[in-house]
Amino acid sequence: MNICSTLRWTSHNNWYFRFAFFSKSWIHFYNIWI
Repeated sequence: MNICSTLRWTSHNNWYFRFAFFSKSWIHFYNIWI
């Protein structure tokens, strides 16, 4: 793997994990208030 594809893969994964973490914490927050 060269540097460019590694950086692209890492940034894509960071976006995915950020989105997954946000939705998971939102569901957790929602469950607390229901």
